[in-house]
Amino acid sequence: MKTRRNICAEISDSLSECIRSIYPHIEEFNSPPVSQISDSTFGDYMSNIAFLLSKILKQKPIDIANKIAKEFKGNADAEPANPGFINFKIKRERLCENLEETRVSSWSSSNIGAGTKVNIEFVSANPTGDLHIGHGRGAVIGDTLARLFANAGFSVTREYYVNDIGKQIDALGESLLSAIHKKNGIESPYSATYKVEELVDEYLNLNKEPSSERNREDICRAADFAKERLLSKIMKLLKRLDISFDSVVRESSFIGAIPDLINELKKKDLIYEADEPEIEKEKKRRADSKSAIHRDSMEGGTFLRTGKFGDETDRIILRRSGAATYFTTDIIYHRDKLFRGYERLVNVWGADHAGHVIRLKAAMKALSLPAEKLEVVLCQMVRLIRGGTEVKMSKRAGTVVLLEELIDEVGGDPVRFFFLSRSASAQFDFDLDLAVKKSSDNPVFYCQYAHARTCQLLANGRENGIEPSNKNLHLLKDETELEIMRKLIAIPDSVQTAAIKLEPHRLVEISTSLSESLHRYQTAGKENSDLRVVTSDKKELSSARLYLVESVGYALRKLFGLMGINAPEKM
Repeated sequence: MKTRRNICAEISDSLSECIRSIYPHIEEFNSPPVSQISDSTFGDYMSNIAFLLSKILKQKPIDIANKIAKEFKGNADAEPANPGFINFKIKRERLCENLEETRVSSWSSSNIGAGTKVNIEFVSANPTGDLHIGHGRGAVIGDTLARLFANAGFSVTREYYVNDIGKQIDALGESLLSAIHKKNGIESPYSATYKVEELVDEYLNLNKEPSSERNREDICRAADFAKERLLSKIMKLLKRLDISFDSVVRESSFIGAIPDLINELKKKDLIYEADEPEIEKEKKRRADSKSAIHRDSMEGGTFLRTGKFGDETDRIILRRSGAATYFTTDIIYHRDKLFRGYERLVNVWGADHAGHVIRLKAAMKALSLPAEKLEVVLCQMVRLIRGGTEVKMSKRAGTVVLLEELIDEVGGDPVRFFFLSRSASAQFDFDLDLAVKKSSDNPVFYCQYAHARTCQLLANGRENGIEPSNKNLHLLKDETELEIMRKLIAIPDSVQTAAIKLEPHRLVEISTSLSESLHRYQTAGKENSDLRVVTSDKKELSSARLYLVESVGYALRKLFGLMGINAPEKM
């Protein structure tokens, strides 16, 4: 069986046909707007098409709505509603057909992407230490977006951008050399910026002892070793969350392109040398901000005229020393993405990168690149809460709480589910006590238990010699059953919306809502024997109810797969 189009599209198509038959001279509305209704007492879906048509027809919206509702033919019953909306209630026959469609692997998938190439860059943490919980939230959101895009028919590349050059990498090499000298009881000429003691023994097994005096060759060798080991550690940790990457791109690969970029910008009169930017809008800065602290000591350099393209100031791309800034290679990197044929660039960054979005888009505009193809999801802060109090310190690192510690304590599924439970733009409190509870208070337990319940009910049916069947779905009449059926048919549209709006938290909302209905259905059967799913003397009704329950199981597995969590059969 092939799945049909999403129900919103079905209603929209039928609505379009109806409008053409009533108003054949109107051609503007081939895809009339249709959306879900939050309050099911008014129906399942609605359209405001009558308001749009009233501007053309010079008639009252309610009169147009009455006429369309009367003539509408499709998989839903249409009702006009003041002051001019049209509400739609899905017909039972279509609800039953959808139960059959849930069994098709492509159910809730779409092809709105039509193979469009999308590059999703996320995590991209510097290989100078362990990932913290903020990185973890971005990792889960980025990976889930990739799953949603793939499900919507896009050609997706998950990409990790490695900042493998610069002062922080030199500091990493010095930190390793300092740790080696400390182990050998030697006074070190190097600073220990990063904690890399765990790498000392392996480094010494593979490399000669470093000099006790400062040596550039030693720094480079130690830095190369440390960054590769730490990057490997990052990738191994992310695999515990079922996160991997299709592409790893290194900042160092763009160094050779810097002279060409500078020449190009010079020819276009987009750069200039100065001690300070020519354009800088007035902006209040916190006294402890980096820009305020270092403002007097800034040495100037070569500026890019980003202020002409929407940025608040012009930006340095070359320092006085001739060294390129991070911003310079980032411009080249994003141009490279476009040169590689990607039509959409989606970056998942921490909220502290908000200012970088504006300057990067300004640089793209300056280079006549399509800045509108860059979309950035900014992830707000995460706080860990235990016993009602914020956990601020890592037991191991002594600073920020590490992602590895969080996974060790609560497990991968709660980490993914909890990180997805709020919009990326909202700050989030991760309740450690709640995440390990084995009760309905824990939202991930609640949803996974709903799936386990579907398996339990199906097993109960088999014990009674009853298998799921679609032959008697007309027997499903109780409101608890119809509620589940309405929620199931809405899932494909909701999943598609999550992809379109870059809002993976919607998956948690959908899963929780469906789980609530399943649990309510099961409870109703315990309280009222007429609503029991499996009854040995009502085999036809029981087989239909099991078919409904089985459909819920299929839907939850699809949703869990998009979220990257397991679907346990027993709990």
